[in-house]
Amino acid sequence: MTANHIDVPDERVRNLRCAIHAFVRRFGLLEPSRTPWGQPLPVTHAHTLMELLDSPGMTHGDLVDRLALSKNY
Repeated sequence: MTANHIDVPDERVRNLRCAIHAFVRRFGLLEPSRTPWGQPLPVTHAHTLMELLDSPGMTHGDLVDRLALSKNY
C-alpha cells in the first residue's frame, strides 16, 4: 500500500458495515430509552438476556466469558 493508495472496501466489508448499522439501529443502541422489548434497558442487561435466552442453563462463568464482563458485574 502506498501513501496515495486509498483502500476501497469490497462488497463483503460493505455488507458487514450495513449489517452492523442495522443491528445498532434495531437494537436501540442510538436510543437508550428504546429496546427491542419496548422498555428502557441498559445495553449490557439486554445482551445478558439475549445470551441467556440463546443458551439456557448457562453458568455465571460462561456468561461472564461470553460477554467479556468482570465477574462482579
